[in-house]
Amino acid sequence: MKDRYKTILPSQFLSRSSHLSRKAVDVFLHFYNSVFFLRSERRHVRHYWFTSWPDHHIPQCIAPYLKLVEEVETYSESLVPTSSQEVPASGPGPIIVHCSAGIGRTGCFIASSIGCQQLRETGQADVLETVCQLRLDRGGMIQTTEQYQFLYSTLAQYSSQLAGSPEQHQEKRTASSAIY
Repeated sequence: MKDRYKTILPSQFLSRSSHLSRKAVDVFLHFYNSVFFLRSERRHVRHYWFTSWPDHHIPQCIAPYLKLVEEVETYSESLVPTSSQEVPASGPGPIIVHCSAGIGRTGCFIASSIGCQQLRETGQADVLETVCQLRLDRGGMIQTTEQYQFLYSTLAQYSSQLAGSPEQHQEKRTASSAIY
């Protein structure tokens, strides 16, 4: 069972498929950002692959992980049409997050994204409520205590970044963020 999952690099996957073409790859220190096109459907697929997160563990550094969360959110927001833009019939499509089992690292990423959004909008993040809601949707989200603590640390660092950000409103700069 050890070889159940094998690492397949995007270039290896493309050589096996006649239905995908790759337009671009940005390689960051800890993740890849690839853009693929599905030829048969003319669907644009953006693939982020975080390479420095071992299964059942946590990344060594929070900063590159937060960069990935922010990159995905920024890209997602860029897909929302403004009132002057025409909405494509197919829409931008969903954001799909997955790791080996789809619960540990996946749960951390989704909870981090939700927590960052809560901190931006209200200055507070309810980690327990977020994780409980995720676990109602898919049992086992966030597998280890280490991953749960990593989520708190990630949101604490993001909260500190927001507090130092010049874009924050004056009232949010003076109020402290709450993560509970």
